[in-house]
Amino acid sequence: MNLRFLTSEVATGLRRTFTLTLAIIITSTIALTMLALSLLVRNQVELIEQKLYEKVEITVFLCAEISPANLCPTGEISVTEKNQIQATLNSLKPLVTEYSFETREVAFDRFIQQFQGSAVAAEATADQMPESYRVSMADPEQYKIVVDRVKNLAGVEYVQDQQAVLDSLFISLGYLQIGAIAIAALMLLVVVVLTINTMRIAAFSRRTEIAIMRLVGASKSAIRLPFVIEAAIAAAIGALFATGLIAAFQYWVVEQLLVTTVEFLDFVTWNEVFVSMAISAAVGLLLTSLVAIVSIRRYLKV
Repeated sequence: MNLRFLTSEVATGLRRTFTLTLAIIITSTIALTMLALSLLVRNQVELIEQKLYEKVEITVFLCAEISPANLCPTGEISVTEKNQIQATLNSLKPLVTEYSFETREVAFDRFIQQFQGSAVAAEATADQMPESYRVSMADPEQYKIVVDRVKNLAGVEYVQDQQAVLDSLFISLGYLQIGAIAIAALMLLVVVVLTINTMRIAAFSRRTEIAIMRLVGASKSAIRLPFVIEAAIAAAIGALFATGLIAAFQYWVVEQLLVTTVEFLDFVTWNEVFVSMAISAAVGLLLTSLVAIVSIRRYLKV
């Protein structure tokens, strides 16, 4: 096909269906942005999970004089009971990598640091703080094994495992990711519908040219090509805008805000951003082009 003729046909098609093409660009931008964001959210959840799991530990709080009678019926923990707890923790190695004993004084200092300036900290005293064992694990995901072995030992008031809190956090983050994917899928569906309607209108507006091309023996692919290029151009512009939005989000929100204020977490880098951009753009271009090919084949009946 003559390149000048192809360019002219594409320009004519874009001009005749300008409004619908603009709608495809806008919805493609939103859909591909949400798709790229959902990929970044998945990567970010994995980074947070890895970072926080490294710091997960189990705290075994020991019975004290002020402990509730229903949790500590024998009263304050004895030396024998402490030795039994230590023996149990030693038997759980190598799952338990290390553990340390925290006295009331150390627990009180930690409490004051966390609640400094509050009314609770002003009223607290060292004898109100429980003694505890802080346990680190080689595989934090197997925390239940340690909890089940320790929680019913004599002298143990209760066991606090940070993993349970993290599980709730990651469930919430999972819902966030699912929501982003759902919105992206919905917007991609809108892109598909708009592309189909745009191809139908474009085919109808150029029915005379199509008839002439068929009469002179133009191939099916030659007739379909301008329509496919028009759809691909709209998707490419949408992908370009989406790329710009993702880049702006990474620079202004992640690097300029989150990285500088939340120092204890790792965040996605430009490598992950570029990959998500590429996947999002590829999905947009391929989906739009495929829909254009199928819809033209159906409505032109060539």
